[in-house]
Amino acid sequence: MTQVSADQVLVTGRFAYHFAGSGLDFDDGFVMRYTIDGGKITCSRIFEDSLRLARAYSGEPVASPAA
Repeated sequence: MTQVSADQVLVTGRFAYHFAGSGLDFDDGFVMRYTIDGGKITCSRIFEDSLRLARAYSGEPVASPAA
């Protein structure tokens, strides 16, 4: 977790999925951004590679992410 300002927090992590329909495994990183107001989360947003995720779900080839 990284606090970037008084009301903004970033959390990094990894998702790992197995899609039964396509038989593919998928592992990728993400960043979640939270806005805090009065000690409560008032907004959240996730940043992930949704195109690669959708391709793995549908059984299409999934290229490695660019470094």
